[in-house]
Amino acid sequence: AKAMNLVIRRPLCQTYAVGISTQNPYRDSDALVNKGSRLLFIAPWRGKSLVGTSYAVWDQDPDNLNITEQDIQQLLDDINQAWPSVKLNQADVAFVHGGLLPRTGITETGEPQLAKHYQIFDHAKEELPGLISVVGVKYTTARDVAEKVVDQVFRSWGQKPPNSLSSVTPIYGGHIEQFEVFLQTEILKQPYGLGQEVMRRLVYNYGSAYQDVLLYLEQLSDHSCTPTDDLAVFKAEVLYGVVEEMAQTLGDVVFRRTELGSAGHPGNEALRTCAEVMGAELGWSQSQIELELDKVNHIFNVGGVLSQDKSIGIETLNGPVSLSQKIR
Repeated sequence: AKAMNLVIRRPLCQTYAVGISTQNPYRDSDALVNKGSRLLFIAPWRGKSLVGTSYAVWDQDPDNLNITEQDIQQLLDDINQAWPSVKLNQADVAFVHGGLLPRTGITETGEPQLAKHYQIFDHAKEELPGLISVVGVKYTTARDVAEKVVDQVFRSWGQKPPNSLSSVTPIYGGHIEQFEVFLQTEILKQPYGLGQEVMRRLVYNYGSAYQDVLLYLEQLSDHSCTPTDDLAVFKAEVLYGVVEEMAQTLGDVVFRRTELGSAGHPGNEALRTCAEVMGAELGWSQSQIELELDKVNHIFNVGGVLSQDKSIGIETLNGPVSLSQKIR
């Protein structure tokens, strides 16, 4: 199933996320109660709004996944029907998140029936011993599914699985008992004299490991900014993404290691700074830097047929997809 969320330039809800029922009929065959329609959410997101999720049947090659202008308009129409006063149009869309989800069938109304339970396949029954494949459905259950897969591997060896430690081992950056208490405590520490908003961003993105990011402030040798500058922290995040998180392309940092591009185009200056910091660390030539910038800007449709102030960037699980028609 093809899934899509929209990042809306306007903050429709300032503090809380809300759910709205669409007018289109929908029946989930797995649900105990027939709600009669699909629920859309609208949540505050990076000073904008994140709206979704729309689903559509996708039977084509996953590598050919694309989000069309018609897909976007259909979701905007659904939102406007459910909440007429927002009056959204395509110029309000800053960014699009798209991807694929496993489905088990098609509903009576022609929509995909999303898979709700993970599946583990041991292909030894097909005379392929040692091959195990997994279909997951939620990030929130991924740890438990991974534990069951490892247990299955041991059983395939005829061994008793050892007790798993992952259920009691905090993830990297997760050494936090109470998040709000931790956040306020770290803000008051003001490491390097960093202000509240910078500290809030670091803690939200890196958790208790944010201090590992700040270690890279010491490696900024160009002395073009002081450690208390937002620019210096941003450069440290880029270096951290390259050295500690194996970022190899500008898109890795912009879309998958930092929040820089999560809500739309961050501006040409920010992208170039990011590219130059990466280039210095990875030994890129100037032509490679320009190529990386072109690839990322292509996602945001900057410098092409769409102007930056009315561009829609689309990032899917398989990489960028660009709309080819100008938005009016």
